[in-house]
Amino acid sequence: MAFKKILCVLCGCGGDEAAVASAFSVARRFEAHVQGLFVSGDPRDAVPMLGEGVSGSLVQQVMDIARKEGAEHATHARACFEAGRVAAGAVPAADGPGPGGVTASWTEQVGRPEDTVIAFARVSDLVVFPHITTTEESQGILMFEAALMAGGKPILVAPPTAPHSIGSHPAVAWNGSIEAARTVGLSMTLLAAADDVHILTAGTGKTATAHADRLAALLAWHGIHSAPYAVTVGHEPVGAALLRSAAEVGSDLLVMGGYGHSRLREMILGGVTRHVLNQATIPVLMGH
Repeated sequence: MAFKKILCVLCGCGGDEAAVASAFSVARRFEAHVQGLFVSGDPRDAVPMLGEGVSGSLVQQVMDIARKEGAEHATHARACFEAGRVAAGAVPAADGPGPGGVTASWTEQVGRPEDTVIAFARVSDLVVFPHITTTEESQGILMFEAALMAGGKPILVAPPTAPHSIGSHPAVAWNGSIEAARTVGLSMTLLAAADDVHILTAGTGKTATAHADRLAALLAWHGIHSAPYAVTVGHEPVGAALLRSAAEVGSDLLVMGGYGHSRLREMILGGVTRHVLNQATIPVLMGH
């Protein structure tokens, strides 16, 4: 699947600039369209949190504050996107197939952010998010979790600062799981365009390093040469070992399955996923 429509979800935060740069970096490789998206929560949704018996003036005050904060974040997000569009030389375009080359459009929506992002993700080829910190409860992590678990498309998480390149030297974290298999399939376009590909396998109780040979054989059928790389896991977390190994082979993108499960309305991400999201300094492409 070619990446022709890229959704860039912005939060009005410090990571927006790197996310925009990452989205347009991929767009240049595939002459794709980048749709910037900012979702403002409905200020009325903050009212039930106050409980019953709250005065009307306080309710209005809370809604006004929420509306003001949303407007400020939206202004920041749009400014970052426009600056990135200009820097990338992307031409404004609303509808496909567009004039060719890299194009861009901007969308602002009011509604429940998680539901909105899922809906937009499902009609995109790739979804880009700013750097995610799972140790903090924020709207950004909630939207990311929703898109990962229910968006149906690969998620590219930008690093804290804009990367020099994305996808020229990808590393695939491979353990033979269904999430990893789906992510490889979703990222095949990027892997096929790469200069070299490394397959990282950690020899743990759940994964044998020999599994890399099976994935290498599949990639070979697609004309993709890859090199297995055994990840040594000592006393450090597996996520830390993967990031260290990706740096050792000079990767500019880590491709891995995003692991987690839902419990009630919370998304509980696996330990490896959490560590990589919190600590990665290169872009990370995830699927589920």
